[in-house]
Amino acid sequence: FRKSVREQRRDLWVVGLSLAFAPLFVMIYWMMTGASGTTSYGVLVINQDVPAIQADGTMLAAGQDVVDNLRSSTYENGSALLRVIESTDRADAETRLRNSEAAALVIIPAGFSERLSAFRSGDTSANTGLTFIGDLTNPTYTVAAVMAMTVADNYTQGLTSAARPI
Repeated sequence: FRKSVREQRRDLWVVGLSLAFAPLFVMIYWMMTGASGTTSYGVLVINQDVPAIQADGTMLAAGQDVVDNLRSSTYENGSALLRVIESTDRADAETRLRNSEAAALVIIPAGFSERLSAFRSGDTSANTGLTFIGDLTNPTYTVAAVMAMTVADNYTQGLTSAARPI
């Protein structure tokens, strides 16, 4: 320790630079990333769902509700978290995904509303799924897919009031 202190005392210029640049780089990093949240992730969505009539006679358009919830996901400052791009053709959507026009592709299957309505009515064997497509080596896919899955999961959990296993 004494040896290091003596070396530092001999070279005050290095000590000064170390003390000045550490906070400077922290400030530069903060300015680059910012606390505001400005990155939005492109998500292609193919909504094949057809609205279903529930047991109480009301119409349930769960697929469109999921798409609307994806669109309304925002940072605290109000900027969009996900850029939702709707598509109808899977081949075209996969081409756009390969061309990096979006980070992830989400396919909402036909019968999504019907299955959720059945589950909500008490048929616990009724299940459905969403298909996520993307490049697993691309970190933006992972972020976009997790965000989209969280939005869809929160919607379906709120709709069905199903207990979460974890």
